[in-house]
Amino acid sequence: MKITALIATSAGLLTPATLNAAPLSPVIQHQLQCFLSISTLIPSADEKTKRMGVLGSMFFAGEAFGADPKIDMTAALKQEAARLDDARVKELLPKCGAEMNARGEQINAAGRALQSSAKAK
Repeated sequence: MKITALIATSAGLLTPATLNAAPLSPVIQHQLQCFLSISTLIPSADEKTKRMGVLGSMFFAGEAFGADPKIDMTAALKQEAARLDDARVKELLPKCGAEMNARGEQINAAGRALQSSAKAK
């Protein structure tokens, strides 16, 4: 799904309150833009791509909620969707994917360290 379709879907839902929502930090803006960009992979016919879209969406939603547990996710996503176009999504996909991979490597390294510690006991 193209980001323009996401924007079109939410365009009718933008209200003055949404448009005047509190500004988001640059970190949360990035996380939500990654969420929206990676979400475009979910409709893929390729199961691996679809799975990346689902996992990436959950990952970046978790990042945003972790940064601000009280975030109004709907308003924030609408705000960021309005800032994205297809070119920006194409630019973000590899960057956001690399962020997910780096975090995955950190988790794997922690898991290996825990396994080594358990074996040493």
